[in-house]
Amino acid sequence: MTQDAAATHAFLDPEDSLERQNEKLIQIVDALVRQVERGGSGSGEAYAQFRRAALLEEQVQARTVELENALEMLNRSNARLAQAMRETEAARRDLSTAIETVQEGFAMFDLSGAW
Repeated sequence: MTQDAAATHAFLDPEDSLERQNEKLIQIVDALVRQVERGGSGSGEAYAQFRRAALLEEQVQARTVELENALEMLNRSNARLAQAMRETEAARRDLSTAIETVQEGFAMFDLSGAW
């Protein structure tokens, strides 16, 4: 972690609400923008790094949303699969029970009545 990142984390208390953390970050951003506008950084390198960090943060947030959506879809799919497996097992048990109870003979038909 860089010194600037460590300094920023020192201002953010994990116990603060997200709203309070956002307020603090906005104040930090405003101070950095004012410093850049005053020419506080001769080469502009610090501002360029700040912009890169901001862009990376946006990309991370977007990717996080995509991953959360994918996880939700996976969880729904797993739930449907588990339900289908339970239904399949129940059908197997029913078939096994039916076969065991028929003493004389057994024939299987599909829904159209074909053998």
